[in-house]
Amino acid sequence: MKILYFAPLNDISGYANAARQTLVALKRAGADVSTLACKFDQYFVANTEEVDALHIEARPRTQQEFVKAIDDNDADILLNHLTPDVSALDTRKFNVIINSWETDRISPEWVSLLNKMHLCIVTCHDNIEAYRKSGVTIPVEFMPVPCDPSFYTNQYPCALTELNNYRVKFYSIAQISPKKNIGNLLYAYLTEFSGTTDVVLVLKAYISVMAQNNDLEHIKSMVRNVKENLKLKHFPPVMIVAEPYTDEQMAGLHQACDIFVLPSRGEGWNMPAFDAVSFGKTPVVTNAGGFKEYINETNGYPVSADLVPIYGMKHPVPYLYTSEEKWAEPRVSELMQQMRFAYNDVVSGDTGNFRASKVRAGTAIPQQFSYEKIGPELLSLI
Repeated sequence: MKILYFAPLNDISGYANAARQTLVALKRAGADVSTLACKFDQYFVANTEEVDALHIEARPRTQQEFVKAIDDNDADILLNHLTPDVSALDTRKFNVIINSWETDRISPEWVSLLNKMHLCIVTCHDNIEAYRKSGVTIPVEFMPVPCDPSFYTNQYPCALTELNNYRVKFYSIAQISPKKNIGNLLYAYLTEFSGTTDVVLVLKAYISVMAQNNDLEHIKSMVRNVKENLKLKHFPPVMIVAEPYTDEQMAGLHQACDIFVLPSRGEGWNMPAFDAVSFGKTPVVTNAGGFKEYINETNGYPVSADLVPIYGMKHPVPYLYTSEEKWAEPRVSELMQQMRFAYNDVVSGDTGNFRASKVRAGTAIPQQFSYEKIGPELLSLI
């Protein structure tokens, strides 16, 4: 059985990160895999040792070159790790797509494309319900994003030495967009911890990977705007990090902080949250979508949410993120409460019971999603 893996294997998008890890898992399971790399939404090409080690091509191809490369390949299986609108189809092969989405349903355009495939693999169980409800008739199966457990046992340096000045360090890693809900995160943090002096929120954020030059000023302006609208006398500090980080630098940030927080309205998986729980950072996240696959009350602080129609989410594909879809709106009052609980658990110094048990439960997560476990399961499923 030969597999042609068509994915954005050489860029820095979330799909690319998940695709590289899936490729490693398949290879370790003994799969005969060749790759065809594309760029996803014009993200920068990743310059990492991981890409080099996987022998992934970095040269972008034209659409005609992609079609010819797929036609000329003798693989039995065409495995897409892309959204349906940019996936390839070869009627002579068994066509598989690994895909995820962040809302309660998918568009008719996607349904039509998916139903031309033979198998759809999604990264959270909420997607199975959403795809079925939307009219997908091919098999839809769950398979998590695999990982390397050893990554979470190493020690990584953090350049933010000023974090040592604070007892409790919240942090968030996300793009600034309505989906990530950073505005409500700031509202909750700045309100709940007004007047508190031993806490900080590190906001590792960006607006667009294509134009990061002015991101820092834009994010600072966003924080100022939230403060102006709150009209409080005292605000806890917010530390903004807008420059790109390597995987090792990101790991160092995880290890230097205490509590990951992201009240996202929709996630198919979310690698920063997975990394956070795996490092034992007791995440405060929305209890919906991909988060539910690895974060619960035993290792974090889930926040209840209500399904509401989408509003204000821009996307280059016009039929995506319309108000015909709903996403999870986390309850801000509960977000504030869970952040306070997490803060208190750090301050209490409870190393033998409650917080320590959450940390232990989180650091056990990577073994459940290791390359060695997920690779054979994925190969068997296909």
